[in-house]
Amino acid sequence: MDKQQLSSILDQESFTTLIVDNRNRVVGSNEAGMYGKNLADIEGDEKILSRQEGSYNTVVNGKSSKVVIANLNPENSWNGLRIISIFTVSDITRDANQVFRLGAVVITASLIFAVVLIYASASLLSGRLLRLSKLMSKVATTIFLSAKSLSVCAVIWISKSSGMKTVWNIA
Repeated sequence: MDKQQLSSILDQESFTTLIVDNRNRVVGSNEAGMYGKNLADIEGDEKILSRQEGSYNTVVNGKSSKVVIANLNPENSWNGLRIISIFTVSDITRDANQVFRLGAVVITASLIFAVVLIYASASLLSGRLLRLSKLMSKVATTIFLSAKSLSVCAVIWISKSSGMKTVWNIA
């Protein structure tokens, strides 16, 4: 395989990817300066050197990471290659944490908006009811005082069906 083609394929990966031969020497990488190094030179778990195909939790360069190892046996090749992909846990969870923070901001803003809206509508409604109550009290007091000053209390009843008016004077 052409070295430039291999480099262009590896450069498309957003995480550290190494291609290692059977002597643990890096023959391809998307990290600058890794080409030609031995796996033992990488600050990480020594178990990566001997691990078989699979995924493992380990610490690489001081960061908690997930390491995925896959074997690659090209045609007409005497030795096999291993593809080692290293994902830091913080990279894996970064997007989920951003979504969580965005959701928390949206929910908080919605709650604040809802509380303000409820307070405004309750204030408006209670203000109108208070004004109506004061007016009703004023009207009732005025009628009672007027009737008391005349020493007469009258009850008027009007029938809707006949339109007749009945007045009772109570002294």
